[in-house]
Amino acid sequence: MPSICGNIVNGHIYDCNKTITGGAEQEAVLMNRADIDKVNSVIDRTDTTHKVTHLQLYAGKTGYLIGGAIDKKHIGGVAKFNRNDDGRNDYEHGFNFKVYDLSEETLSFLKQLGKGADLVVVMKMKDTGVDGNTKYSIYGYDSGLKLSELNLSTLEGKGTTPIILKSVDDMEPHLPMIYFDTDQATSDTQFDAKFSA
Repeated sequence: MPSICGNIVNGHIYDCNKTITGGAEQEAVLMNRADIDKVNSVIDRTDTTHKVTHLQLYAGKTGYLIGGAIDKKHIGGVAKFNRNDDGRNDYEHGFNFKVYDLSEETLSFLKQLGKGADLVVVMKMKDTGVDGNTKYSIYGYDSGLKLSELNLSTLEGKGTTPIILKSVDDMEPHLPMIYFDTDQATSDTQFDAKFSA
């Protein structure tokens, strides 16, 4: 008899009184996946929960802030469902952003991406939910994101270079998770500190 792995356990009803706010703020923290202390990080992933309640980096490690122009859409995340006939279904996570100059520091950063940097992204969202409980989303937590596209051109982009990070070697087993540590103030403090240990 075939196994049924996915039974719905709740529904979704449109709330006429809720203002819909989509998209991302133009801030995210990138971190090396290998710098995450997964033993001391806390994940709450059940049929009805889908969040990280504590994100711990190893001692001496930090994330790196990526910022975009407030009035532009230069930072964004995506998750695409991947039907897999040979195994479990999974998701392709992606994170798009732009860099604004070709300084030595920027070129060094791009070079490390090209060498195979394996990253996790915590992105600040516009929809903050109830008391900030959906303000941050995590992309690439389980399998990581790697450079997929980089288009450094002096002929287009008005001085910006678009970058796409996405699931490359392995897909993610889950949708992006919410990051919410205790309350909005604690979550904000951790994000602002770039999750430095």
